[in-house]
Amino acid sequence: MTGRVQAKRVLVTGGATGLGAAIARRLAEEGAVVLVADIAEVAGAALASEIGGHFYRLDVSSEAGWTAVIAAIARDFGGLDALVNNAGIASSKGGEDIERIDLADLHRIFAVNVDGTILGCKHAIPLMAKSGPGSIVNLSSMAE
Repeated sequence: MTGRVQAKRVLVTGGATGLGAAIARRLAEEGAVVLVADIAEVAGAALASEIGGHFYRLDVSSEAGWTAVIAAIARDFGGLDALVNNAGIASSKGGEDIERIDLADLHRIFAVNVDGTILGCKHAIPLMAKSGPGSIVNLSSMAE
């Protein structure tokens, strides 16, 4: 991967912990300008500081949040080269079994895991298009 992400502006959602943090660290090692986005402000800001990146608080299920973060990235960095849609959650109420799942919990899971991914693409693509060719990677990571 050497050189492929050098100076590329890469936004990593769910970047404060788990797989997102590992992705952010690796991108930083490879020379990317890493933009960590997460709802976990303390962990996200600490990671960004550790890797020489930048932190943005973002609830990926919030369209207003996406609008604000993309506007801030445009202002702060003039563009965006890649998005790693990594944020994801699982049931917080023991809803692994369908007969026990809480409907409100299910709605939150879909809002983060599905809506968040779609909103990320929707809002990042216009800024990426202005920046030249870009990349989007959609995946999920569930921190325990």
